[in-house]
Amino acid sequence: MSLVTVLKVSLSFLDNQIFHEIGLQVEPRDRIGLVGPNGSGKTTLLRLIMGHVSTDSGEVRIARGIRIGYLPQDVQEVLTGPLLPSVIDSIPGRVVLENELSSVEQSLKTASSKQQQAKLAERLAEIHHEINSLELRFPRHGAEKILAGLGFKETEFDQPISSLSGGWGALRKP
Repeated sequence: MSLVTVLKVSLSFLDNQIFHEIGLQVEPRDRIGLVGPNGSGKTTLLRLIMGHVSTDSGEVRIARGIRIGYLPQDVQEVLTGPLLPSVIDSIPGRVVLENELSSVEQSLKTASSKQQQAKLAERLAEIHHEINSLELRFPRHGAEKILAGLGFKETEFDQPISSLSGGWGALRKP
């Protein structure tokens, strides 16, 4: 059973035809690389598969229960620091929660009344609960597994993202 199927998809922007009745299938355990010159439609194809762009004709089918993730090629402009922590910090809401945790902890140290301390302590417990929930849904070993699947060795997990080129991880051979 195909995980992703693209059937006779056509797409044009303005008067420029990007795709004309293209098709592809992604089967379980496939590893696929998109290669082509700038402007040839690689990112547009990924956006079609993700459902961020609509086709002019044809269809994109995603198997039931399949979740698709997409890491934009300009990720190094958004993420900084070592590779693994950056992947972990890319979990939606995680950095905001950690920043709030730090802020509430700081406020707790300077709280003047017992009532204010109790309110801050309650919020601190809520934040810890939310962070624990994120860690259960998106554990560190999950991020390690993703990076290993892209061909990174464990010794490279602490490598700065700034040292990677846009498609470097996707083009590596495990």
